Amino acid sequence: MLQSPRLRTLLAGWTLAWIAIHAWLTGVTLYAFDLGGAGAVGVVIVARQFPQAVAVPALAWLADRVRRNRLLAGGAAVGAVSAFGACAGAVLSLPLAIPAAAAAVQGIGEAQIRTAYSGAIPQACETSVQATTVNGLSSTAVGAALAVGPLLVAAIFVVGSPAAVFAVVGTLLAAAAVLLVRVGIPAPEPTKGPGRSVLAELLAGADVLIRKRSVGSIVADLAVGDFVLGALRVIAPAIAFGLLGIGNSGVALMLAAIGGGAVIGGIAIGLWGTGLPNGIVFGSGAVLLAAALIAAAAFPELAPVFTLLGLAGVGYAAYATSGNTMLQGIVPNDRLARTMGVYVVASTVAGGVGGFAASGLIEAIDVRWSVAGVAATLLIAVAITRPGLREAEQEFDRAAPLLEFLGEVDIVRPLPLTAKAGLVGAAESLQVSRGEIIVQQGQVDDRLFMIRKGEFTAELDGTPVREMGPTEVFGEIAVLRDVPRTATVRARTDGEVLAIRRAAFLTALHASAASTALATDLAQRRSAGSSSTA
Repeated sequence: MLQSPRLRTLLAGWTLAWIAIHAWLTGVTLYAFDLGGAGAVGVVIVARQFPQAVAVPALAWLADRVRRNRLLAGGAAVGAVSAFGACAGAVLSLPLAIPAAAAAVQGIGEAQIRTAYSGAIPQACETSVQATTVNGLSSTAVGAALAVGPLLVAAIFVVGSPAAVFAVVGTLLAAAAVLLVRVGIPAPEPTKGPGRSVLAELLAGADVLIRKRSVGSIVADLAVGDFVLGALRVIAPAIAFGLLGIGNSGVALMLAAIGGGAVIGGIAIGLWGTGLPNGIVFGSGAVLLAAALIAAAAFPELAPVFTLLGLAGVGYAAYATSGNTMLQGIVPNDRLARTMGVYVVASTVAGGVGGFAASGLIEAIDVRWSVAGVAATLLIAVAITRPGLREAEQEFDRAAPLLEFLGEVDIVRPLPLTAKAGLVGAAESLQVSRGEIIVQQGQVDDRLFMIRKGEFTAELDGTPVREMGPTEVFGEIAVLRDVPRTATVRARTDGEVLAIRRAAFLTALHASAASTALATDLAQRRSAGSSSTA
């Protein structure tokens, strides 16, 4: 996977962006706390989160129609502009409204990055295993950023000021934009069919959540997890100052502990997580995140808190990686960005509500009870959505063997994962018996066949001309040239084939020039020789 320049560049840009984002979040949290305490932190978080809810539906609709790497680069550029604006506000000692406004702009840029990236991964990958690995490395990058970003802020505060933090953030985001714009990702195929209103297009992602309980359950739990993390950003300074007495640098180190745990969790997912059911990884990760935070609230001592926050980070990486992998595997590509856009809206609103609620809880009840109460919401959410999570796991597991098989078929191996997933959705599995004729010479049919099991014979005018077995295809001449069958194909043994209609196959081929060339060359060689296979 790391041999792919496209994936390396994508991950590098993603990592830089998230280091900058977490440095920004830590810096603006401390800056706001200095200006007005926990209440000011809540104001900045709300100002950052809710504009995303307004912008994301349109951004997600756009991400299903244009090159997603351009949206990624644009989001990083927007974030850079906001960071430099906050830097100017800090230098001039302007009031809270300035960092709040900068937070709103930065939040929109972050939403743009998150929405486009989720759709870019399956377009950049060729197999589901590769996508799971990239998701694991992406979670590792976010976890590393969650550690590096706050540590960077702590280091800057030793010699600098909030203005210096914001200047560094702007520089990192600008560098990320330069990397991301260079990632070669094709524009996704738009939805075919009758024209629909702009509103209907924007609501297409929500429609997937409503119609598929599996998708809705994953998105709901991910959003509740973001509610917990949003609350934690407000509660962390109160714990650091009120319970542990470790100050600004301590807040950064607490957040870095979560990030360190997320790095460990992401690496573990990348190494062995693909061998475990994603539903189990998702539920277990959410439970670990919540349980570790509840335990940290129960034992507010320096060593236990940092250890438990690290475990919370492991849980976060597990549930975020598996949740995103399942969504990418069960949501159609032409609606993927819009569906992820709904998730981003839900998560940003949930994060804002979490931050706002936490500031109120701290004023109303004990800080420790605030942590425990917020974390318990994730346990409740996972318990309620368990039936939907089971459905998601089953849907993903049904598709995985077919995706693996397509990765072994020469003419479709170069296709991105999104195109392979489209073929899986369009394929019909046919069980055939020994001696059965699958296609007849001269017959009109628009299906291409891929052999999963068994042995088959191609016959030209009744004479056997070719033997075929698993991973080979037949019917490509009729499909590519729209002509009657040029040969008869008969099963020599019992077997199984996948049948794919012309429209679905040609749509998939458009995603890869290499697959198009392989299919065309195969049809030319077979039609020119004596081994025509229909």
